[in-house]
Amino acid sequence: MCGSRLLTSLFLLSLAWIAGCSGGGQFQTPPPPPPGSAPVSLTMTDTPPVGVTVLSFQIPVTGAVLNPGSVSLVNTPTTIDFKRLETENAYLSTTNVPAGTYSGLTLSLGNPILTFKNDTGAAIAACPNTQVCQVTPSPPVLTNLILTPAPLFPFTVSPDTPAGFQVDININNVLTTTMSLDFTAPGAVTLTALPSVPPTGQFTAIEDLIGQVTAKDAVNSQFTLQTSLGPLVVKVDSNTLFQDFLDGGCSSANFACVLVDQIVGVDAVLLGSGTLRAKRVELKDSNVSEPEVEGVIFAVDSGSQFRMVVSEVVPGVSGLSVGIVATVVVSPTTSFNIDNEGQNTGSFAFNSSNDLLVGQEVQVKRLSTSLGTTLNAGRVRLRASRFTPKIASINAPILTFTVNTLPALFTVAGIATVTVQTSAQTQFAGNASSFSQLAVGNTVSLRGQLFRNGANPPVLVTSKVLKR
Repeated sequence: MCGSRLLTSLFLLSLAWIAGCSGGGQFQTPPPPPPGSAPVSLTMTDTPPVGVTVLSFQIPVTGAVLNPGSVSLVNTPTTIDFKRLETENAYLSTTNVPAGTYSGLTLSLGNPILTFKNDTGAAIAACPNTQVCQVTPSPPVLTNLILTPAPLFPFTVSPDTPAGFQVDININNVLTTTMSLDFTAPGAVTLTALPSVPPTGQFTAIEDLIGQVTAKDAVNSQFTLQTSLGPLVVKVDSNTLFQDFLDGGCSSANFACVLVDQIVGVDAVLLGSGTLRAKRVELKDSNVSEPEVEGVIFAVDSGSQFRMVVSEVVPGVSGLSVGIVATVVVSPTTSFNIDNEGQNTGSFAFNSSNDLLVGQEVQVKRLSTSLGTTLNAGRVRLRASRFTPKIASINAPILTFTVNTLPALFTVAGIATVTVQTSAQTQFAGNASSFSQLAVGNTVSLRGQLFRNGANPPVLVTSKVLKR
């Protein structure tokens, strides 16, 4: 997926927006809107390709401005890794926009960085066959797109009424055969409105946030989570589920268990007011002196070593960044476990390096003896993989289906199909609200733990199925 052949089928990137004119910092919960204004939030998602192996695709979002009036929606440039958003949305900001009528939106995007595995059979853009390469399209660009589609514009922001936009960027049309960029190409960018919700209504789910707790405000039932996007203020309430904090020595399973410097995972909802309200807070680690490095396995070299492309580092480590290749060294003292997402994984094992598989997403505890991009693993935790195939067959009585048209990362490793196991805990989204609405030939983006299954095809125990 390194050049035009790979990127001919590359994916659609979606940016979901709600309007906003500055209020405190970009990542802070906004104050109530001043009279004559409305809260406007910014989220992003990705519509991925089918059958190709994008391992990381980072795009800097440097600005978003409503005109007239140059009302800025993005106060701090932020780089999004869209590979992680196959089944998720990313939250950027909520600010307050003056009520009024706007004629268009100007979106500013920087130069993307693409990490891919070249399984085309030939070198592409100086990337040898079978290798993982990182490419920055040349020459570097900063593109300002003026988006004024009718009948969306003129667009009216009403006082105290959250509003939203969705920007879709089709990378197939953006990237040229020479790896340069053209965001003005036909079909490259489209803009639509999001359905309106009240301030206490739910705009969208913001799931699988991983970060370090840097501040806690018990009076206001909120904490600050330092993520790869920056700091996010997360509120909790009586419905928030606190999970796995017993591992950190807290048995009360409430907000008292959340402490500064913990690494936690958060599933939240974004409200119309711009508030992030946690549905679930899960303890990942209490020891930030040994960072958690997450990535997608693309090669299992031996029982003591595998390689992955990094997708998350918490807290940050010098020399380790999203999109680079890390070599993970497994020793006899390395422990293995499964991240608890609510699904029943008891029928499958992840106990040793014998259970490692290309395509798995794992979180590695980086020991202090690690050096550079070589990680000595204290623990390897199986996390949720994300990929987008097509449904090949359905077994409705046992709520499973088989997928093919897999990314080349799988097929080159000899994996032609994956069995997908759903349950009452599986979330259905997109164009399907239940298992019964799936059909052979559907394209689906999947999230779940991926397991070896002996001589049979691997099994994905799903937490989410998003029908495209």
